[in-house]
Amino acid sequence: MNRKRSFLSAAICLIVCAVFPVVNAEADDFIPLSGTMPAVIEKQESPYLVSGVLEVGEGQKVVIEKGVVFLFKNFAGLSIKGTIVARGTREDPVVFTSENDTLYNPASTLEPAPFDWDGITVYRSDSISIFKHCVVSYSLFGIKSDTRKIELDRCSFIQNGNADFTAEGEKQPVTYPFYSFSPLKEELSDAVRQQAPAEADVLSPTQAGPKPEVKTQRPKEEKKKKVDIVQQTPPKRSGSKVVFRLLSGAAFFAGGALGAVQTMDYFMAKEDFDRIHDCSYEDRLLYTSKDWEDAKQRTNEHARNMVICYGIAALGVTVFTFTFAF
Repeated sequence: MNRKRSFLSAAICLIVCAVFPVVNAEADDFIPLSGTMPAVIEKQESPYLVSGVLEVGEGQKVVIEKGVVFLFKNFAGLSIKGTIVARGTREDPVVFTSENDTLYNPASTLEPAPFDWDGITVYRSDSISIFKHCVVSYSLFGIKSDTRKIELDRCSFIQNGNADFTAEGEKQPVTYPFYSFSPLKEELSDAVRQQAPAEADVLSPTQAGPKPEVKTQRPKEEKKKKVDIVQQTPPKRSGSKVVFRLLSGAAFFAGGALGAVQTMDYFMAKEDFDRIHDCSYEDRLLYTSKDWEDAKQRTNEHARNMVICYGIAALGVTVFTFTFAF
């Protein structure tokens, strides 16, 4: 009886661990952020905890101040369909990283790892997105751009999973510790040279006459407008993929090992039951009806335990495979 109880307790613990992963601690002073981004992301409210898909909509321009830190939860990411201007400095870079990054989240109980969050996706747009002195770390694909209208100036990529930076489907050879990418500068300079007038067509100052007086009026500084953050309620997923993989791997091996033991016990119990059930007329005097019922019960119990164990192993394989699918 004690053996049965310990087996069932172990099976229940494995199922609970596989379904309910360890929850990471979060600091209370982090500003939650998801949905449509505001026009200006200010450093004084940083760091921001991104719990879902953060988006820059079509036709929208977002300016990120230097020193801003974004902490992304598992399966979260940044989607840019408009324009983003993130201008950090070497002393105060703009940081896009995992919520488990203890450098910016000392309260984290988990170590950061690649694949912790999705990454930054830049879609085709008429304007140029700029990333200057930015840090992208512990993501799935770093920055993935569908257009070459993007400029990276001395950015750093740290332990990203599948790639650091991809432009129009091509993985770029990122250099460390800083990497720059500005393919449009040469194209723009060529276009300027082509549009410049020929030397013979330029009028001298005497031919052009006196320079007209131009009155310039200093534009009034536009007041920063804060746009309310559109809060969404994405599905809450805690922990990291590393935890999922460890737990699912443990469930697979433990379930498989216990399943093998139960399979052996099942065949032994079934052999005893078949011997009692199919005994000759003379041998029936050696057994009672209680012996037959006990043998049948043991066979059914081992068969049920065998199904539970292999079910746990199958669940572990499914969860382990799922972590690589996204």
